[in-house]
Amino acid sequence: MKREGRHPIWSWVIHTPWVLALLAISAVIVFFGSGAGNPIISRLIVRRLEAATGARVELRTISIHWLSLEATLRGVVLHGHEPAGVPPLFSAEEIKAGLRVDSFWGRKVSLDELYVDEPHVHIRVEKNGTSNVPIPPKPITSNKPFRESLFDLRVRSVHLQNGWILYNEVKTPLAVEGGELRLALDAGGSLANPLYLGTIDW
Repeated sequence: MKREGRHPIWSWVIHTPWVLALLAISAVIVFFGSGAGNPIISRLIVRRLEAATGARVELRTISIHWLSLEATLRGVVLHGHEPAGVPPLFSAEEIKAGLRVDSFWGRKVSLDELYVDEPHVHIRVEKNGTSNVPIPPKPITSNKPFRESLFDLRVRSVHLQNGWILYNEVKTPLAVEGGELRLALDAGGSLANPLYLGTIDW
């Protein structure tokens, strides 16, 4: 008796590598496009922010619209070295960002639009000169001078609303709207005496 073989279509699919690759890519697109992959992306963003800033990061939810390259983050909190019971270094109820691909092959991406609702910034400086601003967790074996770029951000349109900046006990309202923002921050000095140098063009 002749044994039944595979259906011709399945045999063609299994023996055609590019079809398998296309199916795998489609599965990934469906997985992340449906939002099922958002927890993975959320953990990745938290780890990247913690590695870049040295702060302990919280992120409540994230939603991504892949076709329009827009992302919405809610409940963003960065904890510095502030004591318990005081406001964190930074928090925002909602951050909406629209990405712009400047160079696909060069992997250069900037922000087309940035909307931040209720941005709260808390800078605390003690009498001995220490502050709640964290140091990026990069192993340094000596006190030799170093220089590292923490971030270089370019934004076409910026909107900050319902926010405030708290410097020690002085609170200043924060509401900003503008365009063509470039914000860069470098870390320098040494482990014993860290130094931050920032530039802003707007």
